Amino acid sequence: MHGTGWLADLVVVFAVAVAVALLFARLRLPAVTGFLVAGVLVGPGGLALVESTERISTLAEIGVVMLLFTVGLELSLDHLRRLWRPVAVGGTLQVVLTGLAGFAVARGLGFAEPSAVLAAFLVAMSSTAIVLRALAARGETEAPHGRLVVGVLIFQDLCVVPMMLALPMLAGAGGGLAAALGVAGKAIAVVAGTLVLGRFAVPWLLRRVAALGSREVLLLTVVLVSAGTLWATAQTGLSMALGAFLAGVVVAGTPFGRQAISDALPLRDIFLSLFFVSVGMLLDVATVAERPLLVLALALALFAGKALLAGAAALVLRMPVRAAVLAGVALAQVGEFSFVLLTAGTGLGLIDAESARVFLAAAVVTMLVTPPVIALSPRLAAGAARMGALGRLLGVRAVDESPEAHRGLADHVIVAGFGTGGRMIADALRELDLPYMIVDLNAESVRRAEADGLPAYYGDVTSAEVLRLSGLERAAAFVLVLSDPGATQRAVEVARGVAPRVPILARCRFAGEVEDLRRRGATLVVPAEVESSVEVLAGLLRLRGVPRNVIDARVEAARAAAGPLERRLTIPPTARPDLGDLLRQVRLESYLVGAADWAAGKSILESQVRPATGASVVALRRAGKLQGNPPADERFAAGDIVYLIGTREEVARAADWLARGPGGTAPAGSPAPDAVPT
Repeated sequence: MHGTGWLADLVVVFAVAVAVALLFARLRLPAVTGFLVAGVLVGPGGLALVESTERISTLAEIGVVMLLFTVGLELSLDHLRRLWRPVAVGGTLQVVLTGLAGFAVARGLGFAEPSAVLAAFLVAMSSTAIVLRALAARGETEAPHGRLVVGVLIFQDLCVVPMMLALPMLAGAGGGLAAALGVAGKAIAVVAGTLVLGRFAVPWLLRRVAALGSREVLLLTVVLVSAGTLWATAQTGLSMALGAFLAGVVVAGTPFGRQAISDALPLRDIFLSLFFVSVGMLLDVATVAERPLLVLALALALFAGKALLAGAAALVLRMPVRAAVLAGVALAQVGEFSFVLLTAGTGLGLIDAESARVFLAAAVVTMLVTPPVIALSPRLAAGAARMGALGRLLGVRAVDESPEAHRGLADHVIVAGFGTGGRMIADALRELDLPYMIVDLNAESVRRAEADGLPAYYGDVTSAEVLRLSGLERAAAFVLVLSDPGATQRAVEVARGVAPRVPILARCRFAGEVEDLRRRGATLVVPAEVESSVEVLAGLLRLRGVPRNVIDARVEAARAAAGPLERRLTIPPTARPDLGDLLRQVRLESYLVGAADWAAGKSILESQVRPATGASVVALRRAGKLQGNPPADERFAAGDIVYLIGTREEVARAADWLARGPGGTAPAGSPAPDAVPT
């Protein structure tokens, strides 16, 4: 059958990719590396199983477009505004520092100035596809280093257009500076216009279409908006990938962004796998075989140099040392847009074919090693224990510079992380007059805490030395509220080695992470997804008028269903006289009377609720009818909902009294009341 060559190539690519990916999964290696290796095997430099690499490359471009589209969907304009610092400042620093280094090295090797500028462009780019896939697989896109990396990658993609416009001028071709500025002006106008339309016109349009009630029409409208954005950006010379990113940002600003993500993800993963295979195909095995030392030395220099410079840019932004190391490693490879620039530069005579082949081989090697090195990067970032000099450089106190009063702390709480959760815990400990100290790698967070008079210090809690300097062996508890899951895992492991008996309380995002942290030594692990869902459930039941003790029972059942979580802490509660006002705040709670409850059949007067507990019965709901301020001779019946008013302690005692009576033993079948209603 004619015209099926592309299908045969596709079958071969997928067959080899699946086989290699399965092997890598068995070896616990990243799937992305498997796809890259599969590309080397099937490509012209390997077994030459694929007839036309151009066909696969075309499909691979769709993968990059889909990736950037989904990245845009997950950002939205509001999120993009919050990323302005890593995009503008971090991206500029990384591109400028790396570009200057590339230019200087190229000139030192004897390349002419135009060729050296091309070299600067080539080394400044990192692989958006590989890095974002690796970060997403590790759940680190929202970690401090993940946000910086995403911002830098966005800035790099924005730089592709002016770089492409500059190449003809470097080669002495093209229409000159005026023509380039004209194209750049059009590009800026299209980007600005796209963002304005995404803020105002597109949400209005999609709401009108959604009102028609046709899912098919709505989906087609989303496709039209996305394709229109892609076409408009392409007309100005912007890359399709950047156009796809802008299209995603536009759609994300509407109520339909989540649905668009779910529709796009399966297609994205298929085409993105082809992209990784196509990158592997680019490796010229013959060039590597002819000049192995040159290719490997260049690859090592590129990876190490880019990692150091990107990490330095992160430190200039006052990022934590751990985050700077992780960000540097993530941005260390050469990017896919470098191949586009290299092809254009070769065609314009800015670089000879032999040099281009060597650079291409070294670039592919950097991409091949990126996934496993990112997986190992937490170990590279661990142990940054000498924080004193760095803390002084950043203008904050390091752990080893804490005053004598804090260095001699005992029975204190060490709070790792000073975001929203860390602030909440620190405020509570301060109000309770319990000794504590805050340790964080974010210099800005430490500065804010110091300004508020809090005992905050700069340090890496994944370092055993920092934990010892914090007095972990003498501490009452170690609390981890970090946004970086890798740092949390490492900190738990190291802390358990330093202090085997100290309780370790850790927050994680997903229930699936609980068992891993417990195996590493955590005493209590609280998954955010479970607790947030439990709070939604409790709020819903309260909104529907369900009695408080029934809500508590359902909440505990939901927690139990989510997995075994140890919830009884070893820190004894301490009453503080200065919290009297808080404890005396009035609470209104409800209680469902069971048939086996002690109070069932007794009157309010006979039950002696008020004299015994201090709480008052202010209302009864029976058979759907609410009776306010019931008389003293009103008898409790099974199914009654009793409304109690008093302090937290009084209401808790009243619930216990109604269920158990003065004997304190609940009859069989009686629901256990909550000891302290919340």
